[in-house]
Amino acid sequence: MDCRTLMLLLTVCYAEVFEQNPTLKVLSSFIEDGTYTASCFAKEFAPKKHEIKWLKNGADITSKIDLITTVSESRKADGKKVYNAASFLTVNSSDVNEDTEFTCVFTGGQNASLNKSDRDNTLDVSTTANPTNRPTVTVHIPLQLHTDQLNPQDEITLVCLVTSTVNKMYKIKWSESNGRNPGRYVTGTNIRAHQSKNDKKWRSMSLYTTSKENWYKKDPAKTFTCHVRSEHISITVSSSPGNSDECEHK
Repeated sequence: MDCRTLMLLLTVCYAEVFEQNPTLKVLSSFIEDGTYTASCFAKEFAPKKHEIKWLKNGADITSKIDLITTVSESRKADGKKVYNAASFLTVNSSDVNEDTEFTCVFTGGQNASLNKSDRDNTLDVSTTANPTNRPTVTVHIPLQLHTDQLNPQDEITLVCLVTSTVNKMYKIKWSESNGRNPGRYVTGTNIRAHQSKNDKKWRSMSLYTTSKENWYKKDPAKTFTCHVRSEHISITVSSSPGNSDECEHK
């Protein structure tokens, strides 16, 4: 083995491993079918090895729950590989009261142990479409958006949840409009359908992130629409009180 080969092997063996802590976000809501859901999103962490677990009132959960975790891969602008993970917790609404707190705990990244409570981002279900023999579609808005305009965060995330009795791949798109034109279709972060062990229903969702500045645009108000295109259902929400709409296109 020559010196160049040896140096190359040493460089590979001792190369610094890229590490990065994620941005952690928890969203939760009560659904009309009698279930409570909490979603934990860990965005852009490295390396891939990690653990996500949930606590109920600060202790490990021992009651029956549905728990699904998915992982995806992406790259930063500088080409470094990062990972995204999502964990979905579903429990019966009867097991939750005003004092119940669920916490998502992420371990990984730069030797980090991060946690986020569902009380940080309780969701307001703005409107629901429930056609006969068709999926239920709900668009969720972080509740604090109605109260923190003077202290806005950089970004907000809207959640479009599709609940169905069948396992089906729904075509979910988003659009923005300023009232003058309908806006072009864009794809959010789509999460494939998973079946709940409690009610046997399938739930898929799409996340759409925008800036607080964009959300609060006025004159006219900016609207955001989730389109379940395969079912011809559209749900529109905005920052203006009462400015939510549900449409079915024949």
